[in-house]
Amino acid sequence: MSFVLDLMRVTNAEWANDCVKSGLASGEGLIAALQNRSDKRLLLVEPEFSRVLKTAERSGNVLSDVLRQAWDGGNLDVLTRNSPLHVQAPHVSVLAHITLDELRELLTDITTLNGFANRFLWVHASRHKLLPDGERPDAGVMSSFAGQMRSALEFGQTRELITRTKQATELWRSIYPSVSIGHRGLFGAATARAEPHIMRLACIYALLDHEISVSADHLHAALTVWHYCEDTAQLLFRDAPVNPLEGRILAALRGKENGLTRTELSAVFSHNQSTARISGALESLQSQGRIREVAGSGGRGRPVEHWVACDIKGV
Repeated sequence: MSFVLDLMRVTNAEWANDCVKSGLASGEGLIAALQNRSDKRLLLVEPEFSRVLKTAERSGNVLSDVLRQAWDGGNLDVLTRNSPLHVQAPHVSVLAHITLDELRELLTDITTLNGFANRFLWVHASRHKLLPDGERPDAGVMSSFAGQMRSALEFGQTRELITRTKQATELWRSIYPSVSIGHRGLFGAATARAEPHIMRLACIYALLDHEISVSADHLHAALTVWHYCEDTAQLLFRDAPVNPLEGRILAALRGKENGLTRTELSAVFSHNQSTARISGALESLQSQGRIREVAGSGGRGRPVEHWVACDIKGV
């Protein structure tokens, strides 16, 4: 991430120094930060996205609502205060990092189903080689990239409307039914905004080419990026249960090789879930092949019900 930020600073130092921030904590805080700025652009860099997600889940926190509103465009408002907050026409972006396990645990509930997840492009990244001594990008290559991006930015700032070429329009109409078909479960909830994501990406490619119209090539490039993001979403959410209670049970079991008893599972929820609800969730997960019951001992030879996630090695 640091190399990308370095490239941004070389490309547009004023923007990078003034508009790149971190530390998302509340919706009110985000709007207040924008309200006090003359430049309403903001790139939020969050290397610990798990902290942001945990914060957004706190009772009364409107961070998720505000981020969804920012993605949709228009103005940002929080009216449930003595001093209402308002920002007109902001442009907010989020660049975040999180581990696979953390994301699966934190997004198996309403944060996925309420549309928060599908406003992000999920990109799976993994190390493909070892660099014990580190490695920096070639300075000449970085300078060339910066020059191309600076030129594209200057071009884009002179344009208010981007259209599609005839060929791009025909292509878009032909693929639209397939990209707009929804999927079931959390995977479907996380990819429900394919169409606007693809067109936004296509517009970016057009501007990078100094074009005022999206061509078929730009659309194909956008589709390639989207398909990778969609594959990432499948990896993250395809097998995730929609039921939030089932999701939390599965997340708790995945971290316990020896499984958990019903009593221990109840403690996961601070004993605030009824026995009937936990039993129903266990039965559902078992029928899906996600968990299984294993033999255990409660002392003096008495059998105790233990539950283990089926993706635990050796189960």
